[in-house]
Amino acid sequence: MQKEYYDIAYIISEAFKTFQPLRRLVISARSAYSDKVLPDIRMFSWTELDTFGMMFRFRFDEFIPSMLKMFDGFLSKLKFDVIEFERFSQKEREAILNKLQQTSDIQVSGRDHLSGGLGVIYSSLLRVYERRESSRLPARVRVRFINRNAFVREYTENISYGGMFIRGKIDIPL
Repeated sequence: MQKEYYDIAYIISEAFKTFQPLRRLVISARSAYSDKVLPDIRMFSWTELDTFGMMFRFRFDEFIPSMLKMFDGFLSKLKFDVIEFERFSQKEREAILNKLQQTSDIQVSGRDHLSGGLGVIYSSLLRVYERRESSRLPARVRVRFINRNAFVREYTENISYGGMFIRGKIDIPL
């Protein structure tokens, strides 16, 4: 038995620099597809991390072929992670969605709220961008450190005079 709807999420780094094309992409997806084909789009923002997330619920057979044409050219220019919910059990899916909801500072759900939500997210990203004392430079540098259990190797995403952001596969408290 084939599922009727599928969920996929894109988590995009350096959201402020790419926000206007992201905005056009979300609005285009909403207007190009009916509620039957694309019933839900959710957005998440991790403003201080300059990161934006989009989650789509869609009918695979009607959405994927044309979505790939719409998204691929744009997404190939971005740094992003993909969460394909179909790879996880229902319990794991709920845990992932719960983590997105708990960790993001802004959440928007529902097709009718996208335009206003995009405006709120952009304003928040702009405020953070304007108040940073030192600019961030993209830098992929391997970092080794010890946590309670073992040596950990991760990579920086960006670095500035005030510090660096290390994207990790596991959550480690400061």
